[in-house]
Amino acid sequence: MMNFIKTFALGSAVLVSLFSFSAYAGKVAIFSPEAAIMNSKAYKNNVDALNRKPEFSKMVTEYEAKENELKELDKEGKSKGLTWSEDQVAEFRKKVDYLKLDMQGLIKKIKAEQKSVGEKVMTDAQKTIPEILAKIAKKEKIDVVIRADAAVHIGDKTVDITEQVIQELNK
Repeated sequence: MMNFIKTFALGSAVLVSLFSFSAYAGKVAIFSPEAAIMNSKAYKNNVDALNRKPEFSKMVTEYEAKENELKELDKEGKSKGLTWSEDQVAEFRKKVDYLKLDMQGLIKKIKAEQKSVGEKVMTDAQKTIPEILAKIAKKEKIDVVIRADAAVHIGDKTVDITEQVIQELNK
């Protein structure tokens, strides 16, 4: 019974604070910084530039070639594998394992390059996003802006301003 009372009291306190916040907040907007940045022209231009780099496209091409090689090996293993000796099976598995390791290394390099591009754009955008949010909040008479992923409940008075931020980032 005591646990029920504590739980009820805690739940009531949370509800009161939520209602108090919404009563105070006025117009609330949500915003997804990741979506805004990843849909901005700057991000897309940087990704395009990365894809045009010879060393990056070489890694992607090499990965795709290894992926195709792995598919061919899989077909070969399925069609001939039952007729192989133990040594042939061991050699086949070793070849597949080495190929997978090579592919994992390439994936890590590709992702590192992509992450680098994302971080550069994110750093640049973080300098301008606060100003953009302030401008939109003033124009739209928004009292509170919260991250979309932090929103517990989205009510009628909530507006998603992510698209407006993207437009401003693209200027």
